[in-house]
Amino acid sequence: MKPNRREKRYRIWLLSAVIIASGLMAGLPARAQRNDNKAAFTKMIADDPSTINAVAGCDEKVQDDILRVSQTPELLDIIQDLQKKSEKRFRDIIQPYDRDVQAALYEFARYPDLITELVSHGVPSNADVNRIVLKYPEDIRNTAKKYARDEFNVLRQIDQLNNEIDRDFQTNLTPYDEQTCASVNVLLKYPEVVSVLAEDKEFTRLLGETFREDPEWVNAQLDQISQELEAQNKKDVADYKAQIESDPDAKKEMISAADQFAAESNNATEYDTPVDPYTEVQVINNYPYWYGYPYWYPYPYWRPYPVYYHTGFYFGPGRALIFIGLPSAHFIYWQSHYHPNLYPHLSYSYYSYYHSHYLPYANLRNRQFANAGFYHAVERNVVNNPRVNNESLAKIDRLRGANIVRQPNMSQGRGSTGVTRQAQIGNNNAVQSSRTGSVRRDAFPKTTPSTVSTRAPVGANRGSSTINNSNNALRSAQTGAAGQRYQRPATNGTSSQGAGNRNIVQPRRSASQASPKPLGNYRNYRAVQSRQAGGRISRKK
Repeated sequence: MKPNRREKRYRIWLLSAVIIASGLMAGLPARAQRNDNKAAFTKMIADDPSTINAVAGCDEKVQDDILRVSQTPELLDIIQDLQKKSEKRFRDIIQPYDRDVQAALYEFARYPDLITELVSHGVPSNADVNRIVLKYPEDIRNTAKKYARDEFNVLRQIDQLNNEIDRDFQTNLTPYDEQTCASVNVLLKYPEVVSVLAEDKEFTRLLGETFREDPEWVNAQLDQISQELEAQNKKDVADYKAQIESDPDAKKEMISAADQFAAESNNATEYDTPVDPYTEVQVINNYPYWYGYPYWYPYPYWRPYPVYYHTGFYFGPGRALIFIGLPSAHFIYWQSHYHPNLYPHLSYSYYSYYHSHYLPYANLRNRQFANAGFYHAVERNVVNNPRVNNESLAKIDRLRGANIVRQPNMSQGRGSTGVTRQAQIGNNNAVQSSRTGSVRRDAFPKTTPSTVSTRAPVGANRGSSTINNSNNALRSAQTGAAGQRYQRPATNGTSSQGAGNRNIVQPRRSASQASPKPLGNYRNYRAVQSRQAGGRISRKK
């Protein structure tokens, strides 16, 4: 008996219901996994926001490359392994030379094309060297003129190593699609980014999985964090400026310390920089990821920034102070390590700022710290540093009636604020280095832009400068004028450029640096914890 029309409709409806139910049931595990990843990611960045702040601190185009590469985290493992081998080979090549020559070779490594030109036709004549260096920035010309001929053989070895690394790297990229390969090549111009992604593998894996499942949600998180960091940074800098200007003794010592720092860094001309009302482009080439930054630096230092980036201010017309940010960890380390008791009012100013701006909020998960590197540098190098005369600080404290100075807490590397996931990675590496006797790179570099803002007064955000990925050029403008920004397509989220000062690991020194010596020039010490202050501006929809 043939089914009637009603029975046919019922069977069709029943079959459709079964198919729909099956689809819904099949989708439940995927949705559950997606929700689990979001929950895990949210918890991770709440427990330790250091790495997400680093990502949020990058230009939006770089963020896109980070998000793409994070979906293939095994590629970062390959790159990291190649880096370790390359760094060892480079260190073996330069090991026989004294520190001055080693420093010069690290500077050469920032310009691989220059090395190729200098060695491709045998030992160059002085005229050849002078002609070739004109194509390159001024910061490498004198070094090239001094060492290109005398150190020809070692430069040729470095050129050969560069070619070998490039071949091995391109071979490892063969299984990956064109976009992923392009993104990896871009990120290598930001070794501070690659380092933190490769070290914090769990974060990178979870970031990639969560982005694959819900890219708009991840982009929204980055936008929100960036905006919070930007707002907090502007407030921090304004508060720091007000505190310094309200304390004549600290202001006087800050200027004296900056002058001495500039002189000992052999960068006095860069420090006393006039205000330029027009947009300026400055190129700052990084030390190559494959070789690491110079091994004797106690903080991660991927780019030789100008002095005023570390002091937090420069002199405008008439020696007027132009504040551009908080002092870098390098400047604070230099002061407390080489001159721990020469500037007590400035040290107390750091102490007071740390006490009022960091300690009350250190355990709040809903508050971003745009200048975490500054706070942790003060904590490590001033608050808990036995080399600093605590009695001098306490005397100033009593005169101010503040009662905030305490005895240094030498039992904890970071005082009482805990250890981040990244800091623990760095501590583990430091332990391993002490066992083997080698000097490793710190595993916790901060994310920074390729270049720094050279003309941004207080209130104008350095992070709002445009990073040009093709030549690592920074465009910044006086009076807070914003440059043109790249923005993601609407389907990929919003916002452009981020802020994020990262926490820092305990500084380490080689055996030869166990006893501090006075600075002779920047070859002896010019290391910094790279920093970035600023944020992205969300795109209007």
